[in-house]
Amino acid sequence: MSWQKGPSDNELRVPFPEYSDLNIKYGEVLSLDLHERLIHFTEGPSESGDIHSDVTIWTAGIQSVKIVQDLTVAKDKQGRVVLGGHYQIPDHPEVFVCGDCASLPFAPSAQAAEGQGHQIAHIISSMWHGEEPKLSKKTGFGLMGKTQVTGRVPRLLKSGVLWMSKRHIG
Repeated sequence: MSWQKGPSDNELRVPFPEYSDLNIKYGEVLSLDLHERLIHFTEGPSESGDIHSDVTIWTAGIQSVKIVQDLTVAKDKQGRVVLGGHYQIPDHPEVFVCGDCASLPFAPSAQAAEGQGHQIAHIISSMWHGEEPKLSKKTGFGLMGKTQVTGRVPRLLKSGVLWMSKRHIG
């Protein structure tokens, strides 16, 4: 792994493709800024006004990382964390889980994780403003534009080679 020294003595930079080898110690306060395809970690709070967390785990892949596998919380048979409402661990509502680490009915994909991240941001924003978090039709997974498209809608969307052959060949 090739680390690059940051502008001050307590900063390290790691090139983007090699992020998976990064080790984060428990209890460290780190801030994360994406800048020019580098992940920029700074010890201590960020000056940019971002929302900070004690530990943020960001991964890529199709399974939970070791730090999540080692957690002593309820997990499904694939080792993903079982969640309560709003992507939170039931015994730890301050912890949000999404993507490959979360036990959800969606296939693990970058697109699903991105949508879950947007939903979590909406939930945190609602909590920050003292509102009850809710995922309405205007936000969340399963939308096409502003239209909710979950569930089965027979005979509504007809396209593709198989439909054309059935319609024209019989």
